[in-house]
Amino acid sequence: MREIEVEGTFYETRGWSKRPVIYVDPPDDVALNDWRNENKLYTRWLEHPHPRTGKKVPVLYPSPTFATRFNDGDTAIVKLAVRTDSRGNGMKFLDAFRRSGGPAKRTQEPTARPAPPAPVVRRVAKSRAVQTSKSSKRTPPLPKFIREFRPAECPDKHPWCLASKNIYELPGLTDESKLFGTECMVDATGREVSEWAFGDWNCDMLLLMQDAAAVDGISARIGKHPDPFSARNFWDEPSAGGAATNRNLYNLARNIQCRRLVGSALIGILKPGSDYSGSIRECEYVRNHCLRTLAWAMDAKQTPNLRTVVCLGTKASDFVSDLLSRGLVDASRFRVAHLPHPSRYPAGGIPVATAAWRRMATESGVVVH
Repeated sequence: MREIEVEGTFYETRGWSKRPVIYVDPPDDVALNDWRNENKLYTRWLEHPHPRTGKKVPVLYPSPTFATRFNDGDTAIVKLAVRTDSRGNGMKFLDAFRRSGGPAKRTQEPTARPAPPAPVVRRVAKSRAVQTSKSSKRTPPLPKFIREFRPAECPDKHPWCLASKNIYELPGLTDESKLFGTECMVDATGREVSEWAFGDWNCDMLLLMQDAAAVDGISARIGKHPDPFSARNFWDEPSAGGAATNRNLYNLARNIQCRRLVGSALIGILKPGSDYSGSIRECEYVRNHCLRTLAWAMDAKQTPNLRTVVCLGTKASDFVSDLLSRGLVDASRFRVAHLPHPSRYPAGGIPVATAAWRRMATESGVVVH
């Protein structure tokens, strides 16, 4: 027998089942097959259609002892002892608890359990000096080639390049010290949002998105916001450009227990106009600059503890693939993972996205709470 841990959704009753049942996530075919192969699980596991997707997934029947720990719809973490040979999956429940932490207290009357309280995010304002721990590291000094790059000097004079900007050429931001705006999130008073802990250059994990901020969007913040080149604060500006992406990223990445740095494949290049969702045009001149800058950021001198680079979206995956194929980075330093861009959740919603992130973290040797 071998111990494994699975995640699923608990339901008190669901159609065909007249007793409590846990549907094992993830419900999408590719992830489910990967999960089965990784854990050497065979075909004798009872399956039923998942209520949200209709696809058949493994189901578990928790005993009454374990079932009383959950409310209908809770995310369940289950520890099992299973067979790992072709004779089938004999299994034994070892423990089960809600995703929020350890085993929940059993109620005296299972039929009258109160609903769990809605999660509340409380932000405690901290200064930059207080937030930075001894083991964390801020942006290293930026080299001259990063600060002095100008998209408008594109030899092909693409209209998109002529209207684009490097963040460091905007009036008021010539002394900006960050490489990625997503390294910190700041509220209207100038205090950093402590929950946005994605700016550590001693990172174990680099989360690389493909977003380029908009010239007009950043320019409009200069003189009005204490840190114009910072991550959009989705608590204070929920409808601002980039806020929804940041909220989704925060929800997916906050439980990964390692040092993290969030960046963009487009680094500090600002696209024309004010539309944050506008397309990013292809230009070899701009691309080569971005690759050179990313190679600098991924060098051991800048990110000495880097173990995993997570590409969030096709543009980031394309750039990292180019870095590796050109030999611009030491590929032996880190593994590369690929996940959808967090601007929207994939088919199947949050459970599918969460399961994919959990699998990525596990494969990277990182604990997820």
